[in-house]
Amino acid sequence: VRTALATGSPEVKSEDDVGNVAKYRDPVSRLLAMAVRLTERGLSFDESLNHVARMIDSSGMRHAFIHLGLAQREGGELIGPLRELSDSTQIYFQESVEEEIAGMPVKATMPLMLTFAGLISFCMASPIIQLLEFLQQAANQFK
Repeated sequence: VRTALATGSPEVKSEDDVGNVAKYRDPVSRLLAMAVRLTERGLSFDESLNHVARMIDSSGMRHAFIHLGLAQREGGELIGPLRELSDSTQIYFQESVEEEIAGMPVKATMPLMLTFAGLISFCMASPIIQLLEFLQQAANQFK
């Protein structure tokens, strides 16, 4: 990602350009290390968080970094905005899972019907064969 920094600092081209942040296994720690490296290069912490947030694909994580930047810039409590963000992300996730679950019976009906039809025909095959043999023997006796 090529982002020109508004303060005239060098451009950020990739994670490796921001410093040796590859040593962190945790992606959140890696992103925070990138923000710290940008702050060490002369950006404010708020601007650093916003630049890192632009590189994040996850909307929840992006919003968390933006909220951290806002809390740092404007001061105040951090717990309230992050709790609201967590609640809204959890509600969004729960609604998306519920939508998927609601659509599952429709998708699962046909395979279940075919499975049960196969099991019923498999279980009924032996009695039907015996019945047909009995009827054939009975027909042969009356001829």
